[in-house]
Amino acid sequence: MSESDLASDPIAPLVPLSSVNHSPWVIVGTDVLIIITLLVVTARVVARRHIVKTINWAEVTIVVATVIGLIQSICVNFACRNGLGRHRVNLEQQEFDRYSKYNYTSQILMIAALAFSKASVAFLVTNIQPAGLILRACYVFLATVLLWALAFILAISFQCSLPHPWDSAIDRCVCQHALHIALGVSNILTDLFLVVIPILMVWPIRFPRAKRCIVISLFAFRITVPISTVFVLVSLSPYFSSHPIDKTWNSVFPTIANQIMMNLSITTACLPSLKRFLGELQTGLTALYIPQEVELSYSDSKALGSKIMSNLTRHGYSTTHISATEGSESMKGLTCNIIKETVEYKVIHGEPSTSGPCSGGKEG
Repeated sequence: MSESDLASDPIAPLVPLSSVNHSPWVIVGTDVLIIITLLVVTARVVARRHIVKTINWAEVTIVVATVIGLIQSICVNFACRNGLGRHRVNLEQQEFDRYSKYNYTSQILMIAALAFSKASVAFLVTNIQPAGLILRACYVFLATVLLWALAFILAISFQCSLPHPWDSAIDRCVCQHALHIALGVSNILTDLFLVVIPILMVWPIRFPRAKRCIVISLFAFRITVPISTVFVLVSLSPYFSSHPIDKTWNSVFPTIANQIMMNLSITTACLPSLKRFLGELQTGLTALYIPQEVELSYSDSKALGSKIMSNLTRHGYSTTHISATEGSESMKGLTCNIIKETVEYKVIHGEPSTSGPCSGGKEG
């Protein structure tokens, strides 16, 4: 089978890399990135389902973003099979038309995936029930992301005249370079908000600095998304401004940069929640085993106490003054110690504290 046959065959194992075909770089990069994303999102969902049986909007939006990202990655693979990474002059018109359609679809899906991943982070912050100002800012941000996604999906959808909006001939389209720069800059600004707002939420909380830095870093790792977006913007110049125009050949680096950006947007949205639920999983396992150990210890103590009581009775000593209150107080103290160990964890995740029999009339 020739190289051209491999490139056009949708079930070929892998297009060979050559000096005139760079699409394997895109295929390998796209597939590896989406596999990593699927693993991260699956870990987040499974961890949450292990601890909490309910589903919230943060989970729904990240799953939707992942599904859209998977479909978008499939479109990129088909675009590679139909000309992406090869010179335009080496493509037949039918190949180029198929490439244009897949590339056009992948651009629209990428915007949708980015929007849902941003919404997931915002919903995660609102689930923590921050102060009123931060909560209102998150709701405004969600509305802004919705409008941002609709605006740019429509702009990309109709960037070229009907009835073939995927046909990117120069005389039929708006200034695509300016449109993609606007998309990239607005994407950077919205992601910077998602980096700053959790810091403003967590910083005033009074708990150890090291743990505060860990929580902040989990949200701040999203700064990698704006950084990758900068590389996308830099890579657009040859794509739109080469002479002669050779978009299929010059789309390798912009496509790889876009895939990195999209998958980072989804995976970084999972990091704060994944760390939280792994912590909850550890706490849940501790809660599972501690009562068993306590029960065994308490049973052994009770058996030993019964033997002592029996011996005292046999030797004529009175045992009516011995009360079960001591055992009750002992168990209460042990329970309080267990609860105190979890107080710090609850504070980190913003769960409201309640006073109970362990408070002893003092505030922690």
